[in-house]
Amino acid sequence: MDAAQLLHSLIPPHLYLPEGGRNCSLAPSRGFHRTLSLSPPTSSASARLPQETGRCILQALLFLPPQIFADPYELQQRHTDGRLGATRMWGDVELEAPVSAVDGRGTALLLDLDRDPDREEGERTGAEVEVPLHLRYPRPVGHEQAVESGGQERFALPCPVVFWACDSDDAGRKAPFDGLPPPFTSPYSEGTAFHFLRTQASDPQAAAGAGLPSIEVLVPTGDSSHLPTVELGTTLAVLFAFLYIAYCAWAVPSCPRALRQKAA
Repeated sequence: MDAAQLLHSLIPPHLYLPEGGRNCSLAPSRGFHRTLSLSPPTSSASARLPQETGRCILQALLFLPPQIFADPYELQQRHTDGRLGATRMWGDVELEAPVSAVDGRGTALLLDLDRDPDREEGERTGAEVEVPLHLRYPRPVGHEQAVESGGQERFALPCPVVFWACDSDDAGRKAPFDGLPPPFTSPYSEGTAFHFLRTQASDPQAAAGAGLPSIEVLVPTGDSSHLPTVELGTTLAVLFAFLYIAYCAWAVPSCPRALRQKAA
């Protein structure tokens, strides 16, 4: 069981708020650069927090499989520009590495969505949040498998876990995050109270299941039978470039005639 589904199984049903869920979607449906959108439902009431809760912060926890990642520098720039809340990341973040070169456990991203709910109203909807994500190059597959899959690799991207984290005086309170495996480690102090919001995938290609909602992602994959042709083409291109540069260097006179006459 991956970390996202494990966390979903550790959350007691009574910790879910009855209203104010979130929709998650991924766009565009093709390409190596996508945007995960997290928005309040248009036809749903806001999430009401219990009156006895203290200061709270609305957050989203994303568990990203190794096939997809978030650029921490891009997130920091968006936070500086005021387009995204503060973030914290766990796991191996190699921006240019393919899937075969990174930790198979993936990464975890904690995002601040909203702070300090209005105590008079006891509710806060929060605006739509967009998180830029990037796909890694998958491992090449055999020719038969590439033909059978249509040259596409499929994997499931879990929807974020959205929750209010609130100050509490109950020092003995145990958090669902405490039982999660590395690379994620809980950043919350003992006694923090949590109120979770349900999420649903609004993407038409959402992967159905009884656990945490997820989105099916398609990414182009290489055909290993094409490797000899690619290597040959690369070698010929490099050789042609070398010969062209060598010819240009040989064809240019070492000292133009005008400069020799001027020097004389």
